[in-house]
Amino acid sequence: MTPRRLLPGGLLAATLLAAAAAPALLPATAHAEKNQIIDRIVAKINDDIITLNDLKRASGPHLLARRLTREQLDADPNADAIYREILNDMINTQLLAQEASALQLQVTEEDVDQWIQGVIQSESATEEDFREELRLRGVRWQDYRRYIKESLLKVRVVQVKVASRVTVPEAEVEQAYLTRFGSSAGEGIKSVDVSYIHIPWPEERDPQKVADVEALAARVMKDLNRGRPFADVAKEASAGPQADTGGHLGRFRKGDMRAEYDVIYDTPAGDYTEPIQTETGYHIFRVNEVFTERDPKVDSRLDAIRNKLLTEARTRELNLWLEALRKRAYVKVML
Repeated sequence: MTPRRLLPGGLLAATLLAAAAAPALLPATAHAEKNQIIDRIVAKINDDIITLNDLKRASGPHLLARRLTREQLDADPNADAIYREILNDMINTQLLAQEASALQLQVTEEDVDQWIQGVIQSESATEEDFREELRLRGVRWQDYRRYIKESLLKVRVVQVKVASRVTVPEAEVEQAYLTRFGSSAGEGIKSVDVSYIHIPWPEERDPQKVADVEALAARVMKDLNRGRPFADVAKEASAGPQADTGGHLGRFRKGDMRAEYDVIYDTPAGDYTEPIQTETGYHIFRVNEVFTERDPKVDSRLDAIRNKLLTEARTRELNLWLEALRKRAYVKVML
């Protein structure tokens, strides 16, 4: 059933605008006009109520969040609808506050101070300047603080009840990246940190000496397959200049080394290659670590897309949860 409207539509915005920036109204006195409406209930949420005066006082910070001035709202033909949106948000806030109480969640005045100081610092302003800006926009300091406290409390409830169970698959992030930028983000450029053992050919390649080199390469592989530490084997058998340090070469991207060694980029971390034969002898590589380097701009874009999709998913989940909360609660709107 549609709630009974107590104020004509045209008067609703005018009544709210007239007192939105005013101090809390006092009870009616003998000087009040006979039919003047001082305050009334505009919504009931379980055992809590929202009055017209509450709505007026809350409108300032809400308009600030919507980047609207009162002059802009005054000229907006949808002013009534905007105030109903604000009331709806207040109802949701009250439901979340009741849920926060059940969860024993709270926001302290110190939390509010810290958040406001962060806003002030981000604007490179002083608290005095910030307060003055709020005053010029028709927002009272205590109303702004209350709005921030309620917002922080909402965030904490949402984190506990909604955010913790919402995830976005990476495949969805990749697809959104492809749609937005017309190309895949890709896996990036792989690099590996490697050590190696070099077993050179003899200066004179007579059959016996060549056989000795091949036998040494086979013995090295046998030691490695038995589990001997690569560094120990390298110190004993490698003729490379890094032998004394266990054969550690460093980190390389594909293309940094000879094409014959590209097998290292397909070798898992902790494994080693079969002996690679070149004109200088046999080379056995151990892949110590594998890295993927990507253009920072791509990672930044992916992070932005991931956060956007996560926010949208959490918003959908929050709306469903709020809808369920409303169904379980007693909510009556009288505006």
